[in-house]
Amino acid sequence: MEHSSHRPTGHDASENELFRQLEAGIKEECTPLTNALLAHDENQEKLQDHLDAIMRGEGGCSQSEANYRLDRVVTSNIRTYDEVMKETIGESPDPLSSLEHMSEQHLQYEAQLLAFFRTHNPDGDYYVTDGAAQLEDYLASAESENYRHAFATLLYRSNLQHNIATCLQAAEPNKSELIAQTHALEEAFNAPASNAPCYEKAAYKIKNAARVAKSALESAIEKRKFR
Repeated sequence: MEHSSHRPTGHDASENELFRQLEAGIKEECTPLTNALLAHDENQEKLQDHLDAIMRGEGGCSQSEANYRLDRVVTSNIRTYDEVMKETIGESPDPLSSLEHMSEQHLQYEAQLLAFFRTHNPDGDYYVTDGAAQLEDYLASAESENYRHAFATLLYRSNLQHNIATCLQAAEPNKSELIAQTHALEEAFNAPASNAPCYEKAAYKIKNAARVAKSALESAIEKRKFR
């Protein structure tokens, strides 16, 4: 039986080298802000994927495990959001421009998540930023531009946690947990009858006998006092 292996031709090698150079060029052109935006976009997808699983009653072998994983995804999501705000300030030419860019980015993320939440729980009472002007006023109230990203992240975290909790009000019960509970009930119903009632009757007789003996002893002691 003949075996053949594909070896890159000169054309393949030159094509691979071209792709390598393009990839290297793209990486060189990526600014810290671009990297932060890409990282947060990835975390947005992870957050939505995991929330989507929880809403279907999945996401872990129990509700507590699903919630633990969600907490980790949310923490990572908030961290990358903070990086986006920090790099937006760093790459903006002036404070006014940074306010506008931060506000625009925040509202974009908020709208993206709200659309997702309302898909799963349309009637939820979600926190929504009133508008770009109010948001810019809020960010401008920071003590300095260095603290501005912290103000934005504080607002993002507060709204995100509230809106996630609101969305989860419509989540299905965890399926794995329900299956485990069903199996436990089936085992309990199928288990042979125990002789627990016999033990309860015996315990009652022992306690009653002890009570009678105690009463008799106390009566005897009282009688001896008056002799």
